[in-house]
Amino acid sequence: AGPVVFLGGRSYVKLFADMTRDVQAERIVFYASSPPPTALGCRLVRYVTTIKTNWHYACANDLARGALQL
Repeated sequence: AGPVVFLGGRSYVKLFADMTRDVQAERIVFYASSPPPTALGCRLVRYVTTIKTNWHYACANDLARGALQL
């Protein structure tokens, strides 16, 4: 199985990390903020963009079309 990926706002990162803590697959958190979020046990990947609101839609699109490396 592949990794479990999170695309969303900073306020949901802890919830994602908590809900997936027992998942055996790699957990990847994409983020666009500075500083990076805290997500224990997850790999953090910065999504570089100038979009401030709903940046995760563009990130999801790039991920789906293979433009991002996991």
